[in-house]
Amino acid sequence: MVILKHHWRLLIQGLLVLFFFTVSIPAYSQSQAYLLISDNDVLQEIINDYLLDLFEEIPNEIERDEEEQVLLTEEDTVIAYSEVFNNKPLRKSVVLSAIVEEYAPDYLIFSWTEGKESKEISSAYGMSQNKVKINIRVLNYTGRNVYRETASAKSKIAITPTSIEELLIDMVDQLDFFELEAAITKDTRRKQKRGQSVKVVFAKLEQEDYFKTRDQLIEVLQNSGSLAKVRDKYNKGKKELTIRATLKGDLDEYYRNLYRSALISEGLEDFELDREGELFVFKALSAARKRIVISGLSSKQYHHRLKTYRDAIRSDEDVRQLRHKFIQDDQAKDSKLVFEFTYRDDLTVLEEQIWKYLEQAGQALNRELASITNTSINYTAGADTTDLR
Repeated sequence: MVILKHHWRLLIQGLLVLFFFTVSIPAYSQSQAYLLISDNDVLQEIINDYLLDLFEEIPNEIERDEEEQVLLTEEDTVIAYSEVFNNKPLRKSVVLSAIVEEYAPDYLIFSWTEGKESKEISSAYGMSQNKVKINIRVLNYTGRNVYRETASAKSKIAITPTSIEELLIDMVDQLDFFELEAAITKDTRRKQKRGQSVKVVFAKLEQEDYFKTRDQLIEVLQNSGSLAKVRDKYNKGKKELTIRATLKGDLDEYYRNLYRSALISEGLEDFELDREGELFVFKALSAARKRIVISGLSSKQYHHRLKTYRDAIRSDEDVRQLRHKFIQDDQAKDSKLVFEFTYRDDLTVLEEQIWKYLEQAGQALNRELASITNTSINYTAGADTTDLR
């Protein structure tokens, strides 16, 4: 009796552990989105019924051409069956990158049939047998293998043997979806704990600019997410700065934060940011210089207005690399104060900002807006040269 009680106690404890373990898994798994791709409609539908209880499905309209043995995505990417329905390494697969870019799944699940056969055993008695094998493979979005399983079945020899479709249902029942869920949970925890490698490249970066802006560029990365093990290397020949780090967090969120952080950085001017998986590439753009020209200034007006206008232009945070020069002429009406700078936005936005600043400073009365284009703002000083405003 004592032994029996002890066994019951162990059984209850085991069930409680199992209960808490199974309750904890969905917190991780159900937040994960999957993309299921199969070579067979029936197989896809059966597996999907199981997965929907565990994960979030990514809706898709991927077409299947069984005759040509290809898949066609919504963005017209053609994928041969042989490129995805296999157990080969796919980490550097161009096809995998295209699928991840189009659908952004947390996990890719490939399922396919193999050795499908309807074999006549006895022609005299009309006896035959059906055989089939299925494979299921789960990868995370980097191409890392997370789970893999196979199952096979064959019907009894009969005049009307069990159909291939019925065999598929039986085989999917044999698959251990609890183990699949646990594998994805383990992979998710691993990524959260260890982080993932990211690489950020700054292309077309002169060596002089590298020394000037290195600390600011690293700061852009660190302000965009939780990074560890940050290390950088500059290639003088390629004019490239490569920064590697470990990210704890979501790559898509980091991508958005990285762009926002770069916009407000003093170390970056005009740029474009590209992403391919865990690789982020900044490319410098040749920014068109913008100008503000104030014509008709006397030398006294110039000396009085230089600081006022300079401060007014700088009041917009997007103005960079501001320079000025005064072109003096014997005739005051032909003298010009010229400001040159880089600016991403529309110049009408800057002009409004300048007007507000000058108005608040009481300096906006003795001048007129002559013209404004995509690249320049032209002011004309008032006729009263004694009015220094």
